[in-house]
Amino acid sequence: MSRASIVGTVGPPVAVGAVVGLQLLATYTPLRTFLDLEPLRAVDLALCTAAGVALLVLTTTFPLLYLIWQSLHNINLSMPGMERFVGVDNYVRMWDDTRFWAAFGFTLIYSGVTVALQLVIGLSMALLILQIPRAQWAFRIAAILPIVLAPVVAGLFWRTLMLTPDFGIVDFAVRSMGFGSQNWLGDPVLARVSVIVIHTWQWTPFVFLYMLAALAALPADLYEAARIDRASAWQRFIHLTLPLLR
Repeated sequence: MSRASIVGTVGPPVAVGAVVGLQLLATYTPLRTFLDLEPLRAVDLALCTAAGVALLVLTTTFPLLYLIWQSLHNINLSMPGMERFVGVDNYVRMWDDTRFWAAFGFTLIYSGVTVALQLVIGLSMALLILQIPRAQWAFRIAAILPIVLAPVVAGLFWRTLMLTPDFGIVDFAVRSMGFGSQNWLGDPVLARVSVIVIHTWQWTPFVFLYMLAALAALPADLYEAARIDRASAWQRFIHLTLPLLR
């Protein structure tokens, strides 16, 4: 569409804005690259992009919107199909429910503690593995075993072999120290601690692999210069490793 046709259609003020907008849009690099493609390649690219966006919407956006819509209904699981629209009444009741706030508080504690433990343990393991000159592959394989286990297998492993009262390895160690047998998954406090430990054990290898790759990519000449300047290991970690990892 020419500038004259735009002016004649929508008037001078709007036309000026339209022309400027079209000029800015034409200078947008991804769009210009897309328009410069051959028609067939442009169609293929558009179809691939549309398929990816559609899959993303179906797997993430649609379930989220459906969940929000369901939260506005009163649903009785024993009577499917008999839900009733109640608006924000569920949220009002949730706001006054002490069980919700207790669960919300534990979720914050759970998330904060597990993330902090995974970062500290994962970084420590990565720093330790890098100091081992040989057979690093064996330690890497052993470290990533928890993350490749299915959640069901990990749960059965901890419930039957580690935390079973009187027979579990953890309970045996605690009894050996004179503390007596504990109901690790039955006591509310111990169950929360156990869940935090299990989650940290299973997902720390992910942080370990990430930190190991990041540490291996750090420039060695900076550390060599720090050693020449007689910087200690702690000083190198604080002033070099942590800033470079950020």
